[in-house]
Amino acid sequence: MFDPSTYEAVVTRFERFREQFPDYRWYSWISREFTNDKQWVVIGELYRTEADSKPFVTGLGFEPARDEYSLAKAETSALGRCLYAAGFPAKPLGSIDVEKPRQVLRAVPSVPEEIQEKPVANKPEPVQWDVAEIAQALNAEVIASDEVCFHGEMILKQGMGKTGKPYHGYICVEKSKINQCPPRWYRQDSQNGKWIPPLTRADTE
Repeated sequence: MFDPSTYEAVVTRFERFREQFPDYRWYSWISREFTNDKQWVVIGELYRTEADSKPFVTGLGFEPARDEYSLAKAETSALGRCLYAAGFPAKPLGSIDVEKPRQVLRAVPSVPEEIQEKPVANKPEPVQWDVAEIAQALNAEVIASDEVCFHGEMILKQGMGKTGKPYHGYICVEKSKINQCPPRWYRQDSQNGKWIPPLTRADTE
């Protein structure tokens, strides 16, 4: 019988990932399409560096909406799926090989010629969606909601920065800076002053 308590927890796997990629970035959001009064569905993206324009891996987390902790559990699940795809699976305790995920990430297997992707003429570039641009095109407002990270509900921080500019965002409740999740700073629309959820972390100083 499968016993989750005998396997490496997501927080431990996340620590190992951060040791290898200290400049990582983690971003998650609620899937409005599949979330309802019975379930939470969270989509997660894990980046190896702040400069990466595309996520290293993505993951999907699901959790029945039983209590106030269900959303946090769904995000943890999404993070766990990302870590699994990144080469940090939930191995049984006592058999964790720290070096193996690094070998997996470093290894670039050769692809047989017969299945290699052939160049396609006029191949379209992938479309990258910007929430702010979509909202502006639809003349809609992005409604801010409470942010949740790996450690639970994040704390709202807002005020005026050292340069006199206002800031609005959320920080992790974890007191240890080593284990803290990245803050999520919102950006202010220059025309209407509304706060827009970030796709990347912003400097508010």
